[in-house]
Amino acid sequence: MKPAIINQLLIISLLFLLSSCSNYTKGEPIESKLPPKYAFLVIDIQNDFMSNTGKLPIGENQSTNIIKTINKLSPIFNQNKIETIYIENKFKKYDLIANWFRNNAALEGTDGEKLSPDLTIVNDKQFYKSSPDAFSNKIFDKYLRTKKITKLIVAGVFADQCVLSTIQGALNRKYGVYVISDAIGAKNDNDINKALKKYKELNVNIVTSQQITEKGIKFIFRLTDRNAIQQMTPPRTT
Repeated sequence: MKPAIINQLLIISLLFLLSSCSNYTKGEPIESKLPPKYAFLVIDIQNDFMSNTGKLPIGENQSTNIIKTINKLSPIFNQNKIETIYIENKFKKYDLIANWFRNNAALEGTDGEKLSPDLTIVNDKQFYKSSPDAFSNKIFDKYLRTKKITKLIVAGVFADQCVLSTIQGALNRKYGVYVISDAIGAKNDNDINKALKKYKELNVNIVTSQQITEKGIKFIFRLTDRNAIQQMTPPRTT
């Protein structure tokens, strides 16, 4: 095959991959009259993203604090009957071009696809995806509806990609969304701050783990979906 044709295919593939990274799904709105019920989404805390030796790691020194924060909050949520749900990337090995752009991260059946060993797993509620938005997994979408979940508390990586896409998918379905600002990661702090800015534009509630641990879980219960508390969250700095 001629080099020019190969280059054109690579460019087309790159454009497709970049567009898919920003894609989010649409779906039927959840029932509007359901009482508030929360779930804690932990997104892509996998070896290839959380380890410095992973295929596609987040920024240096982020992983430890993110995992510690999630491990600290999961028991608190569990005590308040808020289920933790683990979302994981799992990519097919034959998707060669897309995998090349992802540096072969989170390939099905590899150690890099597994959840970080430092993450405390509190249950077996795990759902897999091969697109940025967790709602691309219809089984996950159905599970939340079956459980009558109406509000999602979100942590994970990458803040500006899969976390953002999942948030947008949730908002399209009329879920209330809360992001824990010190439990999200990205390539660098600048990307995290850009993501936080986008969350605010989407009227997502942004809270910190300290606010939850010091004020109690009822702190979140008292927030409305468009609460100005999000303005209290300072930008991330190195």
